[in-house]
Amino acid sequence: MAHSKHFGVTVDVGTSQLTIHLLDLEKHNLLSQCTLRNPQSPFGLDVVSRVRHAVASENNARRLSELVRGVVIRGVQSAGQDAGVALGDIQSMVVVGNTVMHHLFYGLPVDDLLTPPYETKTSNALEVHTGDLGILLGNGAMCYSPPLIGSFVGCDAIAVVLASGLMSSSKTTVVADVGTNTEIMIGHKGNLLITSAASGPAFEGMSLDCGMPADEGAISAVQIDTTSHRPSVDVIGRGKPMGICGTGAVTALGALLDSGLLNSEGSLARHIESTWLSGRGDVVHYILVQATDSGTGHPIYISQIDIRMMQQSKAAIFAAIEYLVDETRISASDVERFLLTGAFGSDLNISDAIKIGLFPQFQNARIEQIPGGASSGADMILLNPELRDAASDIAENTDYVDLMDNSEFDFRFSNAQLFPGSQ
Repeated sequence: MAHSKHFGVTVDVGTSQLTIHLLDLEKHNLLSQCTLRNPQSPFGLDVVSRVRHAVASENNARRLSELVRGVVIRGVQSAGQDAGVALGDIQSMVVVGNTVMHHLFYGLPVDDLLTPPYETKTSNALEVHTGDLGILLGNGAMCYSPPLIGSFVGCDAIAVVLASGLMSSSKTTVVADVGTNTEIMIGHKGNLLITSAASGPAFEGMSLDCGMPADEGAISAVQIDTTSHRPSVDVIGRGKPMGICGTGAVTALGALLDSGLLNSEGSLARHIESTWLSGRGDVVHYILVQATDSGTGHPIYISQIDIRMMQQSKAAIFAAIEYLVDETRISASDVERFLLTGAFGSDLNISDAIKIGLFPQFQNARIEQIPGGASSGADMILLNPELRDAASDIAENTDYVDLMDNSEFDFRFSNAQLFPGSQ
C-alpha cells in the first residue's frame, strides 16, 4: 500500500498497444505498470489506416479518440488498484506516442497527415487538464506531451532520445524503436537525424495468420532440423502453444533460410516433400505445431502470405536505417552503438534479425536492447519537469528526414525485400 500522496502516470500510446506506468513522485520509483491492446486496431492495424478511418467522418474521429482515452482510464484504474493508489491522488500525467496516436488521443484533426506534405495540426508541446480529456484524476491534474518532430515522428521519439542518452553520447549511435511505426535515430558528432518507417504490424504478431502478442502461449523461438525439417519451438509460459509472436516469427524465418526451405526471394520450397510443408489451396505454409499439439486445436504455421508481409516490414526498417546512415555521411563501420527498443525490438534475437535482413550489420557497434524506451523517457519527464526544456531543445535541433514519396528510399526498400541469409 502506497503512503505518499503525490503520484503521476505516464502513457506510451503505441499503434498496437499502450503501456501505462504509475510512479511515486516523491520517492521517484515505479509502483505499477500495465500493458493493454490499443482498441483502435479493428479500424486499421497501421497509422495510415487509422487516419483514413478518422477522416471519413467526424463520428469516426471522435470514436477513435474515445476508444484510446477509455483504455487509458481503465489502465490507470488498474495500475492504481494494484498499487493501492486512489485516482484522486494522481496529480500529473505524461503522454507520448507517434503523431497519429498523439493527435487522436487529444482529438486533433489528422486530415493533413493523409496527403503531402503530411503536416501535423500542431507540433508544439501540449498541456491540458486531464478532466478536459475525460480522465478524472486529482484536482487540477494536468496532462503533458512533449513537442512532435515531424509528420509521423511524434513525441515518443523524444522520449526515446532522452532514455537512450543519445544527445549526450560522444559515440556515433543508431537507435531503432521498432514497432508498427518504427522510428530510426542517428546521433553523430552532436547532430541528430531521425526518420520514420511504416513497418506495419507483422513483427508485433498482429497480422500473421497465427500471430499473437508476446504473451503466455506465444512461440518465441523456432529451430528446424535441416535433415527432417521437423521444427522445435520455445513457448512463453508452461502451456501449449497458442500462436507465434513477432520475435518467434523472426527466428522462424532465420531457421527456414538455414534449412533451405526458404529462398532469398522469400518463396517457400514447394518442391520439397515434407510433413511440415503443406499447401492450403494455392498458399503453401510451414507447420510449426500440429493441431494435436497446439492449445487451440488448430495447427500453428507460417504461411507464404505471412512471409510476404514480413518481407515488407523488414525491408522498410532496413532501408530506413541504410538511408539515414547515408544521410549522416557515415558508413556502417562507423557506428559505435546500436540501441534497440520497443515491445518488439527489446526482445529480438539480433543474429536472426541480421540474417533475415531486418538490420544492417554494424560490425564495430556495441548492441544494446532497452525495454520500453519511450515509457522510460516519459517517466524521466514526469519525475524531472525540467526535462521539458530538454525535450523542446531536442525537437528544435533534430533534422527530420521524410521518406514518404522518396524515390531513393523506394529503391532501397525494393532491394531490401530479398533475404541475405539463405544458404
